[in-house]
Amino acid sequence: MNINPFRKDDLWFKGNIHSHSTLSDGKKTPEELVESYRIGGYAFLSISDHELFTDLSNLDREDFILLPSIERKMVRENKPYMDWKGYHFGGIQGSNNTIQQAAQTPLSHGTSFEIPVAKEGEHIEEAQKMINMLNDTGNIVILNHPQWSRLELEDFEKLEGLCGIEIYNSFAAVDGDDEGAGAAYWDSLLRKGARIWGIAADDTHSRRSDNHIKSELKQGWIVVKAPSLSKEAIILAIEEGSFYSSTGPEILSFEVKNNVVSVTCSEVNKIEFITYEHHGHTEWAQGESLTEASYKLNGDEKYVRVVCVELNGKTAWSNPIFLDW
Repeated sequence: MNINPFRKDDLWFKGNIHSHSTLSDGKKTPEELVESYRIGGYAFLSISDHELFTDLSNLDREDFILLPSIERKMVRENKPYMDWKGYHFGGIQGSNNTIQQAAQTPLSHGTSFEIPVAKEGEHIEEAQKMINMLNDTGNIVILNHPQWSRLELEDFEKLEGLCGIEIYNSFAAVDGDDEGAGAAYWDSLLRKGARIWGIAADDTHSRRSDNHIKSELKQGWIVVKAPSLSKEAIILAIEEGSFYSSTGPEILSFEVKNNVVSVTCSEVNKIEFITYEHHGHTEWAQGESLTEASYKLNGDEKYVRVVCVELNGKTAWSNPIFLDW
């Protein structure tokens, strides 16, 4: 078995696909966000304002592009003290093929929505309707910050049409590291057969200065491998899972060859191979650092993914390689 999710001759592009501007509840204008991320080494950004679809391609530059997007929210009835307890879905306009297969006309810039309220006991059904609407208008859909939203696995394990789930959200992590976490949910979905990608994102609101010790800005991102910096190439790579997520480390290669999974990365202290149902494997730095590791598969794993962790806790997550033995 030989599988490599990254095409050899493609290029790496860093981006954030969850942010908010003054068009909803963010503190920076779209122009300010573009400049901040661009000078920070990013190549693309989604300004996914609440209940407002934005196509800000007029702000594109030769070395920086914006992906048309939105964040939609659904709350649950009789939760007045916790109006955030519900679902938040990121919608990003899909590839040309995704748009062509859409059942409805794609959303246009400035399209806005009311926040729906689901009756008690009907929240899962209403969440599926929201996913369907985003899919049917040509978008890929990401479940945002499930831990922060106080969701249980049973609230979303049967939802269909999700492309990704946030496994790190830096805005939520400002409230506490566990608030921004989501990898355990991700593994549960993968074990149940879901083909879903893991996303690290800022969820930028810019409510703290860039220099604040707990700033949410430029703390979580994805790095896409694509042939060029264009909307079509970037979103197609996201749809295919040709990216990794990070809060610091770089993943340089990740593949299965002759049933051995291997990874190379920037200097880290620990490399974990996550597999199910077998326990995986972890290698720790014996000296100053690790930059590579490998692991022989048993032959009946459902998938394998890697986690690379620096001594300071900064982490990179690969997407899973699915193992169809």
